[in-house]
Amino acid sequence: MQTHETRFLGTCATIYRMSILDNAKDVAKAVHEINNLDLYQRVLNLHSDIIELVEENNRLRMEIGELKKKVEIKGKLKPIMNKDLIYYLISDRGDPDEGPFCPTCWDVDGKLVRVFPYGDGTHTCNYCLTFRPRGR
Repeated sequence: MQTHETRFLGTCATIYRMSILDNAKDVAKAVHEINNLDLYQRVLNLHSDIIELVEENNRLRMEIGELKKKVEIKGKLKPIMNKDLIYYLISDRGDPDEGPFCPTCWDVDGKLVRVFPYGDGTHTCNYCLTFRPRGR
């Protein structure tokens, strides 16, 4: 889920990145025009470094967004004991809002994977293939 703040920061990062890259291209063009090959090569290397930093910055922003989402989910994810432990996302009212979700997938991999009723009275996870007694 992308929030307004995330979209705004992403847009600002894109504008900032384009501004830096545009400035670096303008400098490279100006250096090329004065015919200083050594300086031109240095500017091109700097341009490459800028691109690498911008890409790393974008990757880190995405990672931060994913971690924020996990923290938000973790705050809403509650185990409900029936015959066994099953996770549900709890609404602000304290009621199960979404689910059920596989505790194995969440606890081991941090993945929110739905479990489905199976014919023998259990829940099954199609991702990790575990079965849980169904009490709901």
